[in-house]
Amino acid sequence: MELPYTILIAERNRHVRELLKREMSAEGYRVHTAANAAQLLDAVSTERPPDIVVLDLDLPDAGGRRIIGEVKSLAPNVPVILHTLSVDADTPSINGTVAFIEKQENSIDELKKRVGDLLGCAPMVSNTETA
Repeated sequence: MELPYTILIAERNRHVRELLKREMSAEGYRVHTAANAAQLLDAVSTERPPDIVVLDLDLPDAGGRRIIGEVKSLAPNVPVILHTLSVDADTPSINGTVAFIEKQENSIDELKKRVGDLLGCAPMVSNTETA
């Protein structure tokens, strides 16, 4: 069963991007991907932006945290979940983000839960691979 929600996964690593796409698709979401900041900004500036953006701050040409402001200026109502290795004390409170999930073994389950909570739908599958 396909859910009426679209997730945009903006991730620099092709293997992680495809893993997240496969895992979130298995949950029933429509999933689009972006490999760099230009693709991300194109995807959020459409007439029908995604319902949630899962963002790796290490995207090529993203300029670090600056990309969050650009995404929010194009799609102010779209929640942004940071899924990244870049960790520091203020990462979870970056303006315009709703969640921070550190990439690690169990981060896919946490990502699924957080997306489901934000969209009001529970994850269908809990058997996942690791990122």
